[in-house]
Amino acid sequence: MKKTFVNRKFQKLLIQKEASRVISNDKIKSIGIISTADISKLIDIKKEVKAIFNVDSIKLFEFNSSNKKNIDKLYQFSEKSFGWKAQVKDVNLSSFLNEPFDLLIGYFNTKNLYLELAV
Repeated sequence: MKKTFVNRKFQKLLIQKEASRVISNDKIKSIGIISTADISKLIDIKKEVKAIFNVDSIKLFEFNSSNKKNIDKLYQFSEKSFGWKAQVKDVNLSSFLNEPFDLLIGYFNTKNLYLELAV
């Protein structure tokens, strides 16, 4: 039931964001990356992005689908980080999403409502 509410909110936000998207030709100085903990175990995403964009200011936030309590709260989020109306409850995730990155990359290989909502 929670996913239904979150999905509705996601669809509304998607339409709003698409209408207000701004494309810039400025040099990229800061990059935010949202990925999964599983991908981060396989690939050093920050290193790869740094090699491509030659930027030092890179921050990574990961979605952890595991229900274990060993989630690194500073740099990871889970389904529990969102409330019923798709509002972000996690202070660290909210802070990350409100940072004015020049480029925000969603790097994941599976469809996940919470990852898509964060991006």
